[in-house]
Amino acid sequence: MPKDNGIGASTLRREDFRFLTGSGNYTDDINVHGQAYVAFARSNVANGKIISLDTSAAEDLDGVLAVFTGADFADVGGNPAGWLINSRDGEPMKEPKRPVLAHGKVRHVGDAYAAVVAETEEIARDAVELISANIEELQKLNYQDLKKEMKKSPRFYKTIKSNKAPIILDKSLGLK
Repeated sequence: MPKDNGIGASTLRREDFRFLTGSGNYTDDINVHGQAYVAFARSNVANGKIISLDTSAAEDLDGVLAVFTGADFADVGGNPAGWLINSRDGEPMKEPKRPVLAHGKVRHVGDAYAAVVAETEEIARDAVELISANIEELQKLNYQDLKKEMKKSPRFYKTIKSNKAPIILDKSLGLK
């Protein structure tokens, strides 16, 4: 049974009806004259080292306006978390740099390592298919390995001392 308030409570939102009935607008529904489209090249491995990227064929395709890789955003600083939290013990959350586009390493299946901006959505998608990526698959990190051998597991982010996540849920919230 849903709760009336707090964590796990059902939330009535004003926009639900129009989206559930198909009458709502998403950002993808907005079209303006002269707009460009973007498509992303994404990793098909869970953990990997980017050995090389060749974007030349994508750049040469008619209708492609720009091709970006992680190298183009290396000095940007990354995407911050929505909010920082503390563990129950008061230890602050460690926030690694999350690159705009993967640079040097991919950290999950679907991690974007290149972006193509083009005149049409079709051209952007076609250009992504022309990007050649040499990604060396590294040891996968999984929950069971982390739980058994936290200190022996390869670190997900080299700037963070461990893979341990902050502990914020406890029995006071009705969770185990």
